[in-house]
Amino acid sequence: MIQMWIDITFLGLVLTPIFILFVALYQNLLEVSGAGQKTRQKRIVTRSYMETERTMPVNLRVVK
Repeated sequence: MIQMWIDITFLGLVLTPIFILFVALYQNLLEVSGAGQKTRQKRIVTRSYMETERTMPVNLRVVK
């Protein structure tokens, strides 16, 4: 009985990281396959959070 619980715990400790790895790989593949989406680049100018007169251009990618 105790050996069975040890085996179940060991399998859980071994299979959980493998499961997480497969889920991460699957999500990454979905993200890569979705790269064919339309993207456009928009240029905006932002101000620093400090009180300065300097503006900084930022490029944003908008994915639809």
